[in-house]
Amino acid sequence: MDDRNYQFFLQRMNKFSDVGLRIVAYCLMPNHFHFLVRQDEPRTLSSFLGLLCKSYVMAFNKCFGRSGHLFEGKYKLKHVDHEEYLQYLSRYIHLNPVRAHLVKKAEDWLYSSCREYYGLRKKGIVCTELVLSDFGSIEEYKKFMETNDLKEDDTFSRYLIQ
Repeated sequence: MDDRNYQFFLQRMNKFSDVGLRIVAYCLMPNHFHFLVRQDEPRTLSSFLGLLCKSYVMAFNKCFGRSGHLFEGKYKLKHVDHEEYLQYLSRYIHLNPVRAHLVKKAEDWLYSSCREYYGLRKKGIVCTELVLSDFGSIEEYKKFMETNDLKEDDTFSRYLIQ
């Protein structure tokens, strides 16, 4: 709805992110969100998402005088099985607001981890090292982000969720 909703969702993410997983990248969009996470303990992802979504929906419903579900359907998962795919996903997630024409540059979207990757925001709950360690510098990661022409890469089409 507005900035307060995004900020509250980010606060909830921060509160529940210490359940045995690491948030590698994220992007909150007006009608959906993306998370790239590393699960370090069994069942922590479902716990994190359950706590996060339930607490957010309860507060949202109370604030807007509504009841019932806010999110459609169950979340969708994909296993990251190699480093190149990890890099691709971080770029895909960070470029989501650009694809949706919400901003011209990924770093301009305030509700993603891109600003942390670029060193434009103090590091928070995001574990940027898992992706950035594959690059020599932040500048190299920025170049990697810019090489995307916003079309789907056929190399990873088997991973896309329809």
